[in-house]
Amino acid sequence: MNKYAKIISSGSYLPRKILTNKELENRVDTSDEWITERTGIKERRVADASESSVDLAYKASIDAINKSGIDKNEIGAIFLATCTPERKFPSTAVLLQNQLNIKDAFSFDINAACTGFVYALDVAKKYIEMKGSDVFKTAVNTLGKLAKHTLEINNVRKDELDWLVPHQANERIILAIAKKINLPREKIIITVNKHGNTSAASIPLAFDEANSKGLFKNNDMIMLEAFGAGFTWGSILLKY
Repeated sequence: MNKYAKIISSGSYLPRKILTNKELENRVDTSDEWITERTGIKERRVADASESSVDLAYKASIDAINKSGIDKNEIGAIFLATCTPERKFPSTAVLLQNQLNIKDAFSFDINAACTGFVYALDVAKKYIEMKGSDVFKTAVNTLGKLAKHTLEINNVRKDELDWLVPHQANERIILAIAKKINLPREKIIITVNKHGNTSAASIPLAFDEANSKGLFKNNDMIMLEAFGAGFTWGSILLKY
């Protein structure tokens, strides 16, 4: 049976304060006529000082959950599209998850400006279609093919590759990828056991650890490779 995604509910929230074009006329050099003619906008909502991005998302989420008829604890993932995050870290999605008191889920922000909601829906759809063991298989197959392709287009044989410095997400995925290109364990830099998945920082952290230990020698061929949410993937082949 084909897996599919569907929208089972919707929710929204707008701050109570309304700022009209007429009010803007008293603040800046503009007019209701000028704004309306060029944008069609007559009024906009303004959050007060006590309302944050998390508060707005929380109220919209509660509205959607109440309309859906599901228990909030059935929610397994939260994708929050925003370019006005509550703070740089942790993500607004994580703060929302905490406010909703949803325990068994993962969450992250998506910043794609005005296209954010469309991106978030697409990410959610891909997650539904490829979750669990499918993500594992997709990561291994994709990165295995990518590693082979990267070597081929650079005319480098597998046995000429000295080191693999992969994104440190999951040791099983890393070892499975290495197996795809017949790379022995001793040629793989693995640090996920020491500091977990540190996202974009994981490759430079692993690279620096190996470099600081003096593992890399002049002219060593090193491949950097990553697979991330979305899904995204990429690799770089460099000579030390």
